Amino acid sequence: MKRTLMTVDALIQFLLMVSCLIYPFTLFAAFFLGIWQLSSSLLKGLIMQSWIHIQYFLAAAVYCVLLIAAAKFGDQLWLSEWSGEMYLWIVLAVPPLIGAVWYFLRSIQDLVSLNEAPSELV
Repeated sequence: MKRTLMTVDALIQFLLMVSCLIYPFTLFAAFFLGIWQLSSSLLKGLIMQSWIHIQYFLAAAVYCVLLIAAAKFGDQLWLSEWSGEMYLWIVLAVPPLIGAVWYFLRSIQDLVSLNEAPSELV
């Protein structure tokens, strides 16, 4: 059962990441990829008691809170001095892209290590 769930997790992440490459669906797919990966990391962290998944969840959650704060108070902070294009690429696109790719690779690594482990039924 665990292998099946982890395979489904990796497959959905892969499909959402590929759909992010299709222009009209980029933001829509990226939104659902973020929700999926946050949910996945929280569940894996709690169920598997994996500290690395909890750390990813906490880092991504803090990033989301900082984005909301920056949008709300950006005019009063140093963010107003940034050009719009530079801000979008550096702050809005690069960290989520790195996090999404890292978490996808981590999910594949978890699945491979689970498949290499001896079966629990034997």
